[in-house]
Amino acid sequence: MQKTITNPSFLLCILLFFLVIASSCEKENDTRASKHELLTSHKWKLTSSHSTGTFNYLGLDECEKDNRYHYEKNGIYRYTGGALKCSAERDDFEGTWTLKNTATGSLELIIEEDIDFIYNNDTTQLHISTTYTIDKLTSDKLEMKYFSINTNNIYYAFEPAD
Repeated sequence: MQKTITNPSFLLCILLFFLVIASSCEKENDTRASKHELLTSHKWKLTSSHSTGTFNYLGLDECEKDNRYHYEKNGIYRYTGGALKCSAERDDFEGTWTLKNTATGSLELIIEEDIDFIYNNDTTQLHISTTYTIDKLTSDKLEMKYFSINTNNIYYAFEPAD
């Protein structure tokens, strides 16, 4: 004759034991680490952009399509202008980048850079910090948006450049 265990306290102890064992296992894929790895896995190229709101952002110029955006593992951000130049000034620059999880659960990309502003032959260095909300980040797609008072949201889509 088989005995069945029907004592609720004993069953609860067994259940708690397995829950403790399962919760003590380390997570293999930390969301922030995997997003960091996806962002730094290669250089990105801009494939499309558009805006919502009152200002009509016209999208990509030909000179923007061969530019590269590189997020290095050490937190350095590099923008490299391609062969088609949009202007004579500032085709290559670098700054820093960080990923931040917000209280609402979204992921933000913060890019900071120092630029030289020249006006009437006087040069002033400006510190610029721009925050983008990442909507999608996979091994083959990066989609993010930037909120501006003038344009509401500007949406950007990238794909790997290499």
